Amino acid sequence: MRTQRLKSEGNSELVRPAWALALVSVLLAIVWIFGRPRAQSAADDPSSAYEPPEDAELAIERANRACAAALESGDAHAYALQYAEDGVSLPGHAPAVRGRAAIEEKMLETFREHEFTGAEWRTLETRVNGKTAFETGAYKFHVRPYGAKHGQEQSGRYFIVWKRAGDGWKIVVDAAQPGAPSE
Repeated sequence: MRTQRLKSEGNSELVRPAWALALVSVLLAIVWIFGRPRAQSAADDPSSAYEPPEDAELAIERANRACAAALESGDAHAYALQYAEDGVSLPGHAPAVRGRAAIEEKMLETFREHEFTGAEWRTLETRVNGKTAFETGAYKFHVRPYGAKHGQEQSGRYFIVWKRAGDGWKIVVDAAQPGAPSE
């Protein structure tokens, strides 16, 4: 066994095995690694489950801008891409539309007949719980049938359920309340 000899104040030699120094080093490393405070996760604190992570709010805001841009440009595919494959749209004055492909087809029909301008979505509140988000907001846009001289302003409230899908968020269910106050 290797030993290390150290001189003490009284000129007598103390012998310490090398393994004792190694053991102390390992123990200090364990204390340093496991003794550090850890960041608290949502699983540790249930009240934090409703704190919207910044990435969810930003992703939802970005998706809302993409929906408004697609509405104004008449791009049914770009509009439908904001929905989950099994997403459901509940328009205020029309039957439910189920599935991304059906939503795209319905928007194609709509864009063949109508032009949309001035589209705005304004989020009033977003709550996030894990991989699900709930958004309430207000919308407005101008819609004009092709061939008509004048159109009309449409406004109301909406409620959207989002789910995390990969790095982004997709609409699972949206419901519109045409004519409802924006607040």
